[in-house]
Amino acid sequence: MKNLLLIAIATFAIGCNGKKDPVAGNTPIEAKQQANASQSKQGYMLQGEHKLNKGDVLREESQMTLQDGNIKLTISTGKEIDGKWSMETNRIIEQEVLESDESGATKLKYNIIRDIKKMSQILAGKSNEKDDSNPLTGKNIIKEKKSNLWSFRLENGDPTTEESEALKKLEKQSNDDKIPYPSHKVSVGDTWDIPKNKINTLFGGDTPVQSGSGSLTLMEVLNYKNKKHALINAVIKVKSAPDEKGMTMEMSIEGQYYRDLENFIDVDFDMKGQIKGSGELSTADGNKMSMIMEGPSTMTATRIINP
Repeated sequence: MKNLLLIAIATFAIGCNGKKDPVAGNTPIEAKQQANASQSKQGYMLQGEHKLNKGDVLREESQMTLQDGNIKLTISTGKEIDGKWSMETNRIIEQEVLESDESGATKLKYNIIRDIKKMSQILAGKSNEKDDSNPLTGKNIIKEKKSNLWSFRLENGDPTTEESEALKKLEKQSNDDKIPYPSHKVSVGDTWDIPKNKINTLFGGDTPVQSGSGSLTLMEVLNYKNKKHALINAVIKVKSAPDEKGMTMEMSIEGQYYRDLENFIDVDFDMKGQIKGSGELSTADGNKMSMIMEGPSTMTATRIINP
């Protein structure tokens, strides 16, 4: 499950920063209520796409951590074994526009600076650690738009089987990775649903989603980092179909992020939630055992144009 994934609540209320006097005759609380009421009646267009031009660089950073998760194994005799597990993913990607037209970027240099997943577990007194890295890390990759679809290839040479699979995964994610926004203006307090197929894409698309729901709410429009931003709250729940080992993954996350209303990019995600994996596994001797892995997770991510 992807990036995608995504709560410390940021509170930025118009007129309550202590630097401006309230409207004459009103208390500070009344002034704030009037400002919020006025904003809630306005409509804001969230849908839009930033057009990158030749020479522009888009940098994306994301990190997800799970600390002190619990493991419970139940073997065929009924004996239970408890353990702990942790996971951390760290990803940094830069895209440099090589060619563009009136619609935006058409050819980019795609550079995976870092894409690492680390997992560790302690079970029955024994510890185990595993690190996985993206096989495309450090490779010269070209990203091109053809017939309105993105394709990826190595700049030089033929990819290995592992690299080919990783390139196909990039194509699948890049052609359907946008968070959906209404085609009409929305007001503060409005909520809209995330389609199920988008939830699957946002979580990487590696395993089909068996069930899921998600919604986004416009919380506030404010000046953030000297630009007009929408503060959006996200709530997502998802359960995957069983994988090849029979394990299902359940995740519930909630948090907030900012949408730059000038450049139409989503920045500064801050999410928290719970992850649970469960299933029945086969042992080397042909017996069955059930496993439950769960724990709290946090995710942060951001995007920067021309860092």
